[in-house]
Amino acid sequence: MNNIKSIDDYLSGRMAPGDAFLFQANMLLKDTLMNDVEDQQKTYEIIRRYSRQSIKNEIIAAQKIIVAAPHYRGFMQRIARLFKNSNQLQLNIKTNIMNEEQMLKNQALIKHAYAAFNARDIDTILQVMHPNVKWSKAWEGDYATGHDDVRAYWERQWKEINPTVTPVGFRARENGTLEVEVDQLVKDLEGAVLFDGKVKHIYVINDGLLQQMDIELN
Repeated sequence: MNNIKSIDDYLSGRMAPGDAFLFQANMLLKDTLMNDVEDQQKTYEIIRRYSRQSIKNEIIAAQKIIVAAPHYRGFMQRIARLFKNSNQLQLNIKTNIMNEEQMLKNQALIKHAYAAFNARDIDTILQVMHPNVKWSKAWEGDYATGHDDVRAYWERQWKEINPTVTPVGFRARENGTLEVEVDQLVKDLEGAVLFDGKVKHIYVINDGLLQQMDIELN
């Protein structure tokens, strides 16, 4: 009887760590104890399987009775709606998590691009731009289209002015674009401040690449 209780304590995790260590050592030394442990574990598994099947059969039987009773139909319909709403809630939660993860990725992408811009590292920025990117040319008007056009635009710009742009806020718009509020400081090559304020840059991002950027003044 004591052996059965010890095995039960061991299998259920109720045995103290030190006692469990000694029990494991005894199992290695005594084949009969090892066999008893395996037999008791198999017995527990059979009991668990029987219990699960028994409960399942009882639920199915009760469900058949409830479904067959006319005055319970409204109840069953409410239960069905409850599970439907629960599934929709889980779907909404999953969607929100995915949206939050995508927002974090887009924020990291934007911050990386602006850091490269402020360092005048055009090659690094172009790596995160779509090959056919459309980039608003605030300094000249219209758009720069494609990598070569963007490179040429910035090279012309930096020969005339010294801009620094820092993203400070992000907001996903309903149309799928990403609104980025930036602190923009523009100086001439002598160091005089030409502009110091906030501007909104509106991005279209596809497959982790910047596809289009537009500018909105606050």
